Amino acid sequence: MDILLPMFFLSLGLAILCGFVANQKNRNPWLWGFLGCFIPIIALVIVAVMPANDSRRLRECPNCAEHIAERARVCRFCQRDIEPIIDVPTIKLID
Repeated sequence: MDILLPMFFLSLGLAILCGFVANQKNRNPWLWGFLGCFIPIIALVIVAVMPANDSRRLRECPNCAEHIAERARVCRFCQRDIEPIIDVPTIKLID
């Protein structure tokens, strides 16, 4: 009975740590915190070795230098029109 309270606080601390690490890697901190409650060591190791989730690619606005989406046409901070970055696919020509 004396070991349950320290185990609870250890599990809670590791769950908070899992959520913090997940948030730093742009992952869902609530999900990883929940997993950290039940499988704390395993969840912490998994979230620590996972790569960061960089699904949103950002660039700087040329007018205000804030970070905006790469394909944005209007800056959400300064409300100015900007030229979107266009990816032009390259075509190989066969001789």
